[in-house]
Amino acid sequence: MASPQRTALMEKLAAISREKFKLKVSANWRNWQFYKFLQVSPSYELARLASLGKLSPKIPRPKDFADVMKTYEAFGDTRQTRYWDWWFKRAQFQFGMSVEPAVSLIMDANVRQQISDNEIHRGQSALERYWKTQRSEEGLPASVVLAVPLDGDRRKILKRVGEILDRFYNVKVHASAAPYQLIRDKTREETLIVAMRVLHARAALPRAPLFVVGNKSKIQSEYETDEKLNLLNSEQRRYMEILTSRHIRRAYLFSENAARGKFPSLDPLPADPNRPKFNPVKLHVEFRALMKWSQGKINEIKQSQAKRMKPS
Repeated sequence: MASPQRTALMEKLAAISREKFKLKVSANWRNWQFYKFLQVSPSYELARLASLGKLSPKIPRPKDFADVMKTYEAFGDTRQTRYWDWWFKRAQFQFGMSVEPAVSLIMDANVRQQISDNEIHRGQSALERYWKTQRSEEGLPASVVLAVPLDGDRRKILKRVGEILDRFYNVKVHASAAPYQLIRDKTREETLIVAMRVLHARAALPRAPLFVVGNKSKIQSEYETDEKLNLLNSEQRRYMEILTSRHIRRAYLFSENAARGKFPSLDPLPADPNRPKFNPVKLHVEFRALMKWSQGKINEIKQSQAKRMKPS
């Protein structure tokens, strides 16, 4: 579960986005987890290096590297960017919409009214303005233009309109017109938190047996065993290794799908020998560098606050 402090921070940032930037956006634990899993994605790191001109031509690229680069161009570097800076510079514009899509009246006519050429021209102009301007401002939502005769029973008219809309409307596809949409399914944040915790433990213990990584991660107490004992045929250890491997696999799928703009997702990735895998030793170095950088930023904030509080 997200800490109360982090939840409060995300709600505050979303409120600023709505009030200052006029974006339609909400606080969501998925935003934070997306940010964290981009940090550990091997493919996203290749995109970062490529954007800096530091990716060697000898390093193979995944088949869908263009998709990863597209995500990087949208969300940028997450490794040495504080969450709130990343949110305001990048994420809010990808997850939010500047204008909420609205139902619009193009033109109307009264009973037995003949429509003049000028009125038809104004209607055409209004329709063109909608397709070329308003719809773009609303994030290019799926749309339909209808001619609705206001004659007869109101309920029958509304029923017929509803039947037509049902042919085009799909909740999953049309739920948001923001450039990027996070998947809102039954995935629990705890699943991602545990996967990340196990990945950190694996990075800290790159050569340790998986059951030791599982023990350190505290993922299933009933499967923990004394690491000093020689238990070659222990069912507990075997189950712990299976469980630990499963969480590391989840962390990989979450991170690599995130790099392709799909999150949170455990969908299998297509076979690709060029797609990079987790390197625990490299991850350990990167985690330590990230912690050092984060601590440096915290110290800067504390020093700045101390200077403001110091009497002149």
